[in-house]
Amino acid sequence: MFGPSFRAQANALQLPAGGRLMLRRPGYHLDPHRDPKRSMLTCLLYLARQGDNETHGTKLFRVIDDREASYKQTYYPEGDGSRCELATVVPFRPNTMLAFLNSRGAHGATIPADAGHDLERYAYQFYVAPENAALGELIRELPRERRTLWQNKNKTEGAPS
Repeated sequence: MFGPSFRAQANALQLPAGGRLMLRRPGYHLDPHRDPKRSMLTCLLYLARQGDNETHGTKLFRVIDDREASYKQTYYPEGDGSRCELATVVPFRPNTMLAFLNSRGAHGATIPADAGHDLERYAYQFYVAPENAALGELIRELPRERRTLWQNKNKTEGAPS
């Protein structure tokens, strides 16, 4: 993500984690995406209860014509012209944590509206990501072609910073 010349600096970044508790119910849908670029590692801890059905876990996708996001926010490959192909669904199972690098492929989720009115999916999601200040310092040192890949989605090349 930073290029070979900056590998040592990137490896030296402190990576604290921060997270959130999520509740998903019937009718929930999240298109295939990658989390914000600063999130190097995404972790989903399933908080399934005894007797919960394992269906409606996290979908993992292969991205045909995958490429690095040209901005730092959540990236939806299909919005960038790529095609997403379902590779597998990780079962919603007690004592399961899904962890993956946030650099290629995509993930998403769907719970059909007719899945049952009392169906609930609880998960704790956290990212392993560098602190903003240290990441910002590293990004400022990158060559322009790498640095522009860390700008806001709506920022244009010639716009003032």
